[in-house]
Amino acid sequence: MSAASTQPQNLRAVIFDFDGVIADTVPLHYQSYKRLFGEQGREYTWTEYQKSGLGASRANAIRAIMGEDLEPDKFQALMHRKSEIVLDTVKREGLNVLPGALELVRALHNCDLKVGLASSSGHAELFLEIIGVRFLFHSVRDVSKNLPSKPAPDLYLEVLKELNLKANEAIAIEDSPTGIQSAQRAGIKILGVTNSEDEVQLNGVDWQLSSLQGVSPDQLFEIVNAEPAKSNDLS
Repeated sequence: MSAASTQPQNLRAVIFDFDGVIADTVPLHYQSYKRLFGEQGREYTWTEYQKSGLGASRANAIRAIMGEDLEPDKFQALMHRKSEIVLDTVKREGLNVLPGALELVRALHNCDLKVGLASSSGHAELFLEIIGVRFLFHSVRDVSKNLPSKPAPDLYLEVLKELNLKANEAIAIEDSPTGIQSAQRAGIKILGVTNSEDEVQLNGVDWQLSSLQGVSPDQLFEIVNAEPAKSNDLS
């Protein structure tokens, strides 16, 4: 079966999130925040990260713990320090790319589909360069471009704008509540990926998988064609 035989007629692009979809950066960010806040004499628990840090921008995560009334100079210093810790860790330890993610990116690229990335990370584009796959993405938008973070729709809207596409010509691949809200607000249908074996339903997604491992473009197109299905598991 060829990809062309199953590709939905109006599908022109697949837009990926980065954290939790392409790379498992949750441990990286949690440990970085733990170290950052620990330097300020503040303990930081996993529960706190799940509540206010997971899927959030660096700015929002810092304000959630250190306060909305943080002095501007202090805030900028913490922002810089968080970035410094993350980049130092990645340079030393690398990134843990999630199974199947880059294989699907490459295969979609070879199908002549547009491939985009919309991320609340300030380092997503740099991380793609470190991994060596930036060239596979036709549009990349992260908050380093001074765009509002998710759940605002701006990151997705800017990718659509650069690709010259309408919302109904793309799907988003997301794993977090804030990312799902962002894609919804941009009017884009969503494939949710849990990257776990837990039977957790991601609220608001149109389709759901536990992993991208082994997912080919044909299988992705079959899922998208199978409306109004809300859950599929090919892993």
